[in-house]
Amino acid sequence: MIYIPGGKFLTGSVKLADDPNIGPLREVSIPAFFIDKTEMSNAQVKAVFPEHTFIPGTENAPATALSYNQTVEVLARLGKRLPSSLEWEKAARGTDGRIYPWGNDPNYQGLAHVGTPRENTSCGWGHLVDVDSYPEGASPFGLLNTLGNAWEWVSDEPTKARPYHSIKGGAYGYPAHQNRLDNVSYEQPGAT
Repeated sequence: MIYIPGGKFLTGSVKLADDPNIGPLREVSIPAFFIDKTEMSNAQVKAVFPEHTFIPGTENAPATALSYNQTVEVLARLGKRLPSSLEWEKAARGTDGRIYPWGNDPNYQGLAHVGTPRENTSCGWGHLVDVDSYPEGASPFGLLNTLGNAWEWVSDEPTKARPYHSIKGGAYGYPAHQNRLDNVSYEQPGAT
């Protein structure tokens, strides 16, 4: 796990400031926390959640097809928890409000696993790379694959106005506007 120091960072977006789900670029402060360096792999999940299935040969690919509740259960078995949206964002973006882990340049080549919009209706199933791929695209704190590859659940609770769980980081096969660290998307309860 990686230690993320407490303190201020920039959240939100200048470009997408009119999106009420994201809000304008602004400074916030959060306490220190720990977060995993990589997405959870299929092998890590299988070790504590035997019912998890995946394509043979993808043991080190990110675990997908887990609902929010299953993900929370797996993490609890490991003595961990999901990060909040703000924690995830700080760990992925650093403190300066960058759009991508490597800065503001939208060139993903060799830095993140993204594909063309909706090449595969299964959100990248079978097209994922290992969780320790793309070290050149690491976040300022050293996290890998915070952009692209597979969506990542965060702990923000659904609200009456938005009865969905938040997901961050974009995923393989999604459009460029979703493969930005200042983006937030949502999934309905029970979705995997």
